[in-house]
Amino acid sequence: CRRAGIEIHERDITLSEMYNADGVFATGTMGELTPVVEIDGRIIAHQHPFMLDILALFKKEIRSFCQRIE
Repeated sequence: CRRAGIEIHERDITLSEMYNADGVFATGTMGELTPVVEIDGRIIAHQHPFMLDILALFKKEIRSFCQRIE
């Protein structure tokens, strides 16, 4: 996001904030960037244009952070 000029903030958030977010994703080494579509039986928005932009940016940029193993 920073390289693309998108402002980001890392902080703890409440469960209520997650329920009402325009998008939620989980990240990890193997899962990369995975949209969260449901929390506690509540549907979470995952087709918001900003969320789709972030996912596309991740897919485009992730390889630049990888190191080739030979």
